[in-house]
Amino acid sequence: MLSRVKANQGVALIVVLMITAVMAVIMLYMSGQGQNSARLAGMVKQNTDAYLRLESAQAEMIYSYMTSNFSILGPRSDYLGKPVNNDFTKNLTSGVKKRGDYSVTVQDISGLVSIVPFNKKDFNRLLALQGVGETELLKIQDRLDDWQDQDNFRHLEGAEKGDYAQPELPKNGIIQTTKELIYVLDNEALYEQIKPYITMYGGDYIVRQFVPKSLYSALGISEQSAQTTSEDGVTYPSGRFLIKISSNKNISITKKFILLRGQDSFRPYSITDEELIFR
Repeated sequence: MLSRVKANQGVALIVVLMITAVMAVIMLYMSGQGQNSARLAGMVKQNTDAYLRLESAQAEMIYSYMTSNFSILGPRSDYLGKPVNNDFTKNLTSGVKKRGDYSVTVQDISGLVSIVPFNKKDFNRLLALQGVGETELLKIQDRLDDWQDQDNFRHLEGAEKGDYAQPELPKNGIIQTTKELIYVLDNEALYEQIKPYITMYGGDYIVRQFVPKSLYSALGISEQSAQTTSEDGVTYPSGRFLIKISSNKNISITKKFILLRGQDSFRPYSITDEELIFR
């Protein structure tokens, strides 16, 4: 009888230990879930805070452009003998300006290589800078012509329907976005290399005063000539600006957009091609 009682006590002890172990596992699991939820909430808060900082910076930039002579006069330090103070307008060639928790770059589009209208001369120079040879340049030109013309007659080194993996290509119409060049170049890595220096709806030629310094050698521009102003002593901005605002705190996020000067006081500026980039 005594042995049976001891056996029952032993079984009860084992059951208690098993229940305790299960409870411990559950508690550890719940604790881990709580920590994961806390980390996730922290990440969401960081993302939200970073996005709000970018929105605030964008609003501040647009306000500063709308309330200054920048859109007409460009990045000059004085007007009619009076100083012009606007930190956002001192550089229009992708120079980095840091302000608190974020940094800003502003690029006047007239200093980039235009796709529409097509600036063929500088586009080929840009490709040559990336190591593209003369034969490949001719091939790219033929493919670009076939991409946009409305017939199915293939240029010598071009590509028409059946030459692409996608049956709906080529587009047979004017390029609407620079991303279409990925198919024309048939080289995504090459596209990524030239992407920072090309733009849609630029101009037939580049305004050398707004060209990024990294393009000087490729486009045959000297630093002295780039700093030379026009005949009246002022180089006026185009009114089309590619702007990137990047958060410098906790999380890396960039807001990219194009700011366009309007034609009247009712709509002095408009924004297109907004894009959030997470890194």
